Amino acid sequence: ITKIFLSIFKNVKVLGPKKSILNEVKNSFCGIANLNIATGMQNKILTYMSFGLPTICSELSFDGQNFKKNKNILVYKNNKELINLIFNLKENKGLSNKISINGYKNLKKNFN
Repeated sequence: ITKIFLSIFKNVKVLGPKKSILNEVKNSFCGIANLNIATGMQNKILTYMSFGLPTICSELSFDGQNFKKNKNILVYKNNKELINLIFNLKENKGLSNKISINGYKNLKKNFN
């Protein structure tokens, strides 16, 4: 149902399973892990960071042990906060670069 809903927007591209997401993320300005049913650190968060993307995740999937909120990852509680964070990253290159660089450095420091 979500795939059908998102497909109505002309600027949204809904993808199926991919062996590699490198080609899909090369023109992206952020990675979003909008998980509302998962808990704990998710691999997609680590994948986004490994590509150097500033990453936004839900409070449910935020790992406070390995990452610091608003330093190397952005965290949202509700849809309004998610939308605001997306616009902030798009409009504020300084914030985008800070989250991207800090996230990547922290990832390399704490994960293989």
